[in-house]
Amino acid sequence: MMIDANMYWLPEELFTNESMLEEFMRCIPEVYGVHARYEAIPETGKKQIVLEEPKGCENLNYVQGEYRMEKQLEDMNLAGVDKAILKIPCCHTWLSLEMCRKFNDGLAEHVKKGDGRFAALAVVPPYGGKEALYELERCVKELGMTGSYEFLAAEQIYENIKSENKTMAFVEGASHNFVPQEDAENYPGQFGDTVKICFDYVANWLCQAKF
Repeated sequence: MMIDANMYWLPEELFTNESMLEEFMRCIPEVYGVHARYEAIPETGKKQIVLEEPKGCENLNYVQGEYRMEKQLEDMNLAGVDKAILKIPCCHTWLSLEMCRKFNDGLAEHVKKGDGRFAALAVVPPYGGKEALYELERCVKELGMTGSYEFLAAEQIYENIKSENKTMAFVEGASHNFVPQEDAENYPGQFGDTVKICFDYVANWLCQAKF
């Protein structure tokens, strides 16, 4: 059996229900440098939510129609994938608990209609306290989800890789998206061009054929 362990899902209602969209946008932690805009894509007319971190640096977009079951099953069939594990893409770290509940209910319904082709991971706030644990329990025991997830530390991934030919590198001052973490700088420009540093390293690594 071929399993896609990393398929994303968002409620399509997010693009058609103004109230849900506003609630989602209120969750975005602008105080930590995450910004968003909602707009139409000129070429297709589809709506999209664009996330920027920091402001002006586009690094993620959620596009209307990408999370429809028909589209997912079509992609799976083309790729020869038998089953997919669905999860919420990236925003799980800052969604409110109430928003998580709505997403989990929608995700469970999506899986239910998938005729056995999908499983799902619950979304809960990482700092949600006991209520988040209760929500996770509800998702597993009542909604039939298989668990939840967090980003795994690079060190743990490195330690578990069986190959002896492996490399781990860190870029000082770089955020999750490789851009400088400006709010951690002691003075403007302290960390330099972290994107260039990162990709120069990758280019040099590839030239050495260490793969």
